[in-house]
Amino acid sequence: IKLYSNARSGASAYKNLFLNTYKNKIRGEINKDRLGIIRSAFGADTNEFIWGSICQFLNIDDKNWVNIQSMEIEGQEIPKDKFPGAREVDYVFIPSIHRIALWKNGDVSLPAVKKFLDNALGLAIESGERIETIIEQSEDIFERILTARKIRHLTINITPSNGDIYPDAVDFMDEEIHAMQASQLSFDVRSPNEGSLSPDKSQVLRGFLGVAQSNGSVTAVIINDDDKRETIETAKHP
Repeated sequence: IKLYSNARSGASAYKNLFLNTYKNKIRGEINKDRLGIIRSAFGADTNEFIWGSICQFLNIDDKNWVNIQSMEIEGQEIPKDKFPGAREVDYVFIPSIHRIALWKNGDVSLPAVKKFLDNALGLAIESGERIETIIEQSEDIFERILTARKIRHLTINITPSNGDIYPDAVDFMDEEIHAMQASQLSFDVRSPNEGSLSPDKSQVLRGFLGVAQSNGSVTAVIINDDDKRETIETAKHP
């Protein structure tokens, strides 16, 4: 979760934003038929992390119901504070690193939670602020790219971090993105002819890949161990 604000920052800003979303029962759209809400939040007063559940439910229109007895289209009175089709996933939120982790056995998908957070937190921020949520990608899929027999092509999309702690090369590239005042950086890197890119020999390229794991995405075209061309999209590997 990334909060862009000139007025507040740090753990307290993220904690207050998350708790305000919970306490005000802000509902975030997942799609036109489903909404989400933070149903519970524990540990805010005594712990460095908050845990609870995020709930997804149906958003049913009270108009245009078909009555199969009369075969007429009519309205239907629906309770304003009750919603059917509830599904949940448990979470842990750590304000100091602005990360939220979800239990794998939950009934709400990762993309659905991202959409909910984008919209619900977006309703809770103050004027002049902006919120963004990014699905952090698996370290294993980046390692698979780095250890491929050949790396033919990389498309890298990155945004500046909010004070993340990185290894030296990655930290340097993150600082450079901040220094240029860029909100997003996108570029293609291609190998010459049938050659291979060499991230292990380039701190710049390795640094950008490191930033992308938590604050961006990469599409890589590699030659795999079976000597076949393969396209890897890191965004598909949370």
